[in-house]
Amino acid sequence: LESGTIYNGYFPSTVGNDDYYFFDLAATHNADIWLTGIPSGNDYDLYLYDAGKTAIDSSRNGGDSDEHIAQANLAAGRYYVRLTREAGTSSWEPYSLEVDLDAPLLTATKSASPTEVLGGEEVLYTVRFDNQSAFPGTLGTIEDTLPAGFTFLSMTAASDVSAPPSGTKGTVVWNGPFVVPAGSDLTLVYRVRSGNVGGTFANSVTATALVGSAPVAPARA
Repeated sequence: LESGTIYNGYFPSTVGNDDYYFFDLAATHNADIWLTGIPSGNDYDLYLYDAGKTAIDSSRNGGDSDEHIAQANLAAGRYYVRLTREAGTSSWEPYSLEVDLDAPLLTATKSASPTEVLGGEEVLYTVRFDNQSAFPGTLGTIEDTLPAGFTFLSMTAASDVSAPPSGTKGTVVWNGPFVVPAGSDLTLVYRVRSGNVGGTFANSVTATALVGSAPVAPARA
């Protein structure tokens, strides 16, 4: 198994209820192992073993719920992943297996309130970075490219980041590091003043990551 690559498999027969995989670590890493896409009506479980075939961890949710194993500080060496069909029937519908090393996947969304204003009125922007990993991620910088004529005013008390960005017009930048906790989020809430020229405007937020994978697409509002 290679980190970040999705592998598909299936159990097309009632004979044989186990699939085995392995991955090698050259150094100490955190690891997230995901089993998703379990066919409806089946129950698959997930197990992790060390090089000596000693069980380290397992995920045994009921039914076709996703399975997830999170292990911090796995030492260098070989590890085996076992998928077992605990219940269900033969199926050609594939499951998906993925191992992610030290890479919390961070996603971003953005909203504006209100969505229609008169020139010179205030808009409240909310930007949220989500981390669905079992390990914390860290953002390096956050950039918001404001529409022409818009001016940054202030952060609000509801924001996880209280310090204002550098700049008030054009591209404004928050300099981290900003930790996005495991299984949680980091939210920025701030006020801007709209310009005096009418029209339809959109702006986008991007971010860099120091730990984990930065959002692939900009968050727009």
